[in-house]
Amino acid sequence: MVGLDDVRPPGPTSLNGVRIDRALAEQEVLDTEPLRFALEDGDEGLTDAPPLLLGLDHARERGQELLAGIHKEEMPIQAQVAGVALGLITGEDGRYAILTDIQGVEDFLGDMDLKIAGSERGITALQMDLKVHGLPFEVLSQAFAQARQGRLYILQAMNAVISRPRPELSPYAPRIVKMRIDPEKIGAVIGPGGKTIRSIIEASGAEIEVEDDGSVYITTPNVEGARIAIRMIEQLAREPKVGDVYLGKVVRIMPYGAFVNILPNRDGMVHISELDENRVARVEDVVQVGDEINVMITQIDPDGKISLSRRAVLTGEKPDRAAARKQAWSPGAGRRRERELERRRPLRRPGR
Repeated sequence: MVGLDDVRPPGPTSLNGVRIDRALAEQEVLDTEPLRFALEDGDEGLTDAPPLLLGLDHARERGQELLAGIHKEEMPIQAQVAGVALGLITGEDGRYAILTDIQGVEDFLGDMDLKIAGSERGITALQMDLKVHGLPFEVLSQAFAQARQGRLYILQAMNAVISRPRPELSPYAPRIVKMRIDPEKIGAVIGPGGKTIRSIIEASGAEIEVEDDGSVYITTPNVEGARIAIRMIEQLAREPKVGDVYLGKVVRIMPYGAFVNILPNRDGMVHISELDENRVARVEDVVQVGDEINVMITQIDPDGKISLSRRAVLTGEKPDRAAARKQAWSPGAGRRRERELERRRPLRRPGR
């Protein structure tokens, strides 16, 4: 079984998990590059389960973009990361003012746009635009000091609400799930002319890539789509075993039992005695063609025929008990019992 923790981020040409037109989004993506480096940097970076890094709310105030992106989607990271934007207003007489948490107006009219992101341990990313030729050291030093003060203030507020990652990703977080199947099952997953894999994509809303070594990458905008795709692929690649329980569909009814489809192109037979805990007079009294029922595999013959039991699921029986019951109902079982009784009957001596 694959877990949903095995994820990686979709491509960088996405906003909120939806592919967007590059010409329209180019500036927005470029402005969010500090966010990518802030979250990926070294020991302060993302864990093994990074989701979409560039999932920003389309914040119009430039100075809020970085902070908006960091808060988006509740992603698991090893340390809290916050950011702040700073501006600069300079006068002809050498006086200057450094502004913290600038918005669009200050960015447009000011002489500097400095974005700094980091954790309590230090800076993890920064980006700066200047409209003046160079900055004195004391101006830059003061800007970094103000950024640290603002960053620590934000981190304190964040920690008051949530100080550690939640156990699971947000259900709305885009993700790529990696799973592995037997390479011999690739054909079953893809299907003739790609029919099967297209049906999985349609049902789950996921993008699916299958590699020659059996690696399968499932890209989905939410957790539910990933679960649907994983379940369908596992069913296709799964090798049935005695004791496995399936939700199957009744495809054919005979007087002696019902045939149930449990896997693509794999049917099994539920004997009439295994349809219910009580005696069943007619198969149609319990199931009809098209019904979905839970069944357990109780026996797989050498020729691949599968015996199923609904009764074992209802009662919680072990598959070997249901298999033994099948043997008792099989043709010739009565004659075998008579021969066994005859063999065990003590011999009579002549004259008695």
